[in-house]
Amino acid sequence: MRSEIICVGTELLLGQILNTNSKFISEKLADNGVDCFFQTTVGDNELRLIDAIKVAESRADIIILTGGLGPTEDDLTKGALAKHLGIGLVLHETSQQRIVEFFEKRQIEMSQNNIKQAEILIDSTPFLNENGLAVGLGYKKNNTKYIILPGPPKECERMFINYAIPYILDYQPVKEQIYSKSLRFLGISESKLAEVCSDVINSQTDPTIGTLTGKYDVLLRLTTKAKNESEAESKFLIPIEQIKNLVGEYLYCYDDEDIFEKLIISLKEKKLTIASAESFTGGGFSQKLTNISGASAVVRGSICAYHNKIKEELLGISHNVINDFGAVSEECAREMSIKISNLFKSDIGISFTGVAGPDEQEGKRVGTIYISITINNITHAYNLNLHGNREIIREKALLYACIKLLKII
Repeated sequence: MRSEIICVGTELLLGQILNTNSKFISEKLADNGVDCFFQTTVGDNELRLIDAIKVAESRADIIILTGGLGPTEDDLTKGALAKHLGIGLVLHETSQQRIVEFFEKRQIEMSQNNIKQAEILIDSTPFLNENGLAVGLGYKKNNTKYIILPGPPKECERMFINYAIPYILDYQPVKEQIYSKSLRFLGISESKLAEVCSDVINSQTDPTIGTLTGKYDVLLRLTTKAKNESEAESKFLIPIEQIKNLVGEYLYCYDDEDIFEKLIISLKEKKLTIASAESFTGGGFSQKLTNISGASAVVRGSICAYHNKIKEELLGISHNVINDFGAVSEECAREMSIKISNLFKSDIGISFTGVAGPDEQEGKRVGTIYISITINNITHAYNLNLHGNREIIREKALLYACIKLLKII
C-alpha cells in the first residue's frame, strides 16, 4: 500500500517549528510494511490544502494529514477535507465532553471555539486524543483511506500508534514489514563504493541496495519486505557476502552498532586494560569509552597532553623526540602510547597526535594524523591522511583507532 503524508501549518513552511511528525510516521509506516513515497508540507490555506489532497489522491492509497486541528480560524484541516469530499462534520460526543471537563477542572472559562476540536467527518472513525483535546479520525471513501492527526508531536505520535496503525492494518492486504540493514564503511568514498559494488547493486531487485553518506562514513543500505526478521535476514545473506568479498576491508559495523561498545566488550572478554594519551582529540577517545556502562572494568585513565610541555612533563616524552621529529610525528605517537601504558600500568596504551585544523602545524597539512597502539610490548603505529573539517577529522581518527585496536586484539 502507498501512503502520503501531508503536514499542515504555515509555521512549518517558515521554519519556526521542526517537522518531526513526518520522520516518526514514516518510520512506523515502514515498520508495518506501508510504503511512503511522498511527503508534502502546506500552509494554513484551504485552497492549497485541498489541492495537496487532490494530488495525493492520484498517487496514494492512504493520505495522512497532521496539524490544523486546533480551535482557531486557521485550524482548517477537517473542514478542508470535509469540503473536498462533500461530507458534513458532526461533534464527537466523547471528545466534546472531555474538552468541557478539561476547562471545568481547571476552573477556566471555555471559549466556544474550543468545541471545534471535537468535530469529525460524518461516518468516520474517531481517534481519541489521549495527550490533548483535538480528536483525530480515519475515513474511507472508495479506495482511499484518509487519516487526520493533531500537530503537536506528543499528541500525534500516541494517536498514530494507538489508533491510526490499527486502522491502517485493517485494510492492509499483505501483512509484511519493511526491513533494512546498513553496512557501514570507513576509508572509502561513496562514489568508489558504488563503483566497486555496481554489479551487485544493479543486479539486485529484492533486496534493493543503495549508497548514502553518513556523517563520518559511507553506507550501503539493503531494503526488503518480509513477513518477519528471519525471512529478511535470509534475503540479505547472499548480497552481503558478495559485498564483503569486494570491499570487506572497509566494512567496520552494521546498522547503528556502537563500535566503542564493541571494543569495551572485547577488552572485557580478553581481560585487557587500556589507557589513552591524547593530543588533538582532546580526550575524545576516553570519553567515547567512558560513556559506556561498565567501562571502569577496563579503562585505567587518560591524559590530554595538548601542550608539548605536558607531553614532556606528565607523559615523559623525550624533548629530543619533539625537537627532532615534532609533536605531530610517528615517533612522538609511539612514545606516547608506550609511556601512557607504563604510567597507568595498563595492558594497552593508545595515543593520538595530529593536525585537526583549521591551520597547518609543524609544516604538516590539516588531516595528518598519527595513532599508536602499544600492546604486549609491541607498538603499532599508523599514519592517516584524513579530510573534512575539525570535528570530522577528530571523529574519524577515533573511529580508525577503535577499528585498528579491535583488529589487533
